[in-house]
Amino acid sequence: MENNKKSCERCEVLPGRYGEAIDLYFSLPAYKFRALLYAILGRLGVPSEDVGEMVLAQPRPDQLREMALALTAELGESERADIRVVALQRTGELKLEDIARVQSLESFLTRISSDDMIQLLRDGRLVTWVHPIMHCAEPERTFAYECLTRGVRDDLSLISPDHLFDVARRADLLHYLDRECRMTSIRIAGPLAKRAKLFINFNAATVYRPEQCLLTTMKTLDAQGRPDQGRCGI
Repeated sequence: MENNKKSCERCEVLPGRYGEAIDLYFSLPAYKFRALLYAILGRLGVPSEDVGEMVLAQPRPDQLREMALALTAELGESERADIRVVALQRTGELKLEDIARVQSLESFLTRISSDDMIQLLRDGRLVTWVHPIMHCAEPERTFAYECLTRGVRDDLSLISPDHLFDVARRADLLHYLDRECRMTSIRIAGPLAKRAKLFINFNAATVYRPEQCLLTTMKTLDAQGRPDQGRCGI
């Protein structure tokens, strides 16, 4: 892959945490959701108003988590997937270019309730365990090593991959997490490729354009000094 190619922003850019006052613009698929949304926001004391066909809500930073819990409890999963929201720093005006920031309400709520996931990724708190795969014909010989990624909490306890990837999927952070797992595996387990094959797992759904989505992965491989490109299975 050529080094002058542009990498995938969805894989490379980690969204910020919602720590400041923000404006939330809700796009509702059905009118019945409008009354329910206003009822929930009103009960929590969150200012809200109609802006064209959308609903603008202006929660304080300390109201975000309570609002996320209430919307999650009172709206079904399919409803949260259909409702769209744009979260902006408090500017008072929605611009055309902000359409690129649209996400499902499910994604937004998961990010609010899982801020620790974003901090985990920002801190690079991922660790790779290396599982040996023995050769069937020669059980004493290691045929390959499989890389297995875990998250690490603040208290150093481990987060299972099932939980890690489920939260990332619902928060629309799967592309970034998958890339970080690949790069962490290469940095930690890369030297083992001199002894045997190295298997690095990835989610195929996160690689829709390999020349962009795998660019930094291949650069990390190059930085490790690939002894034999055929021995690293990605």
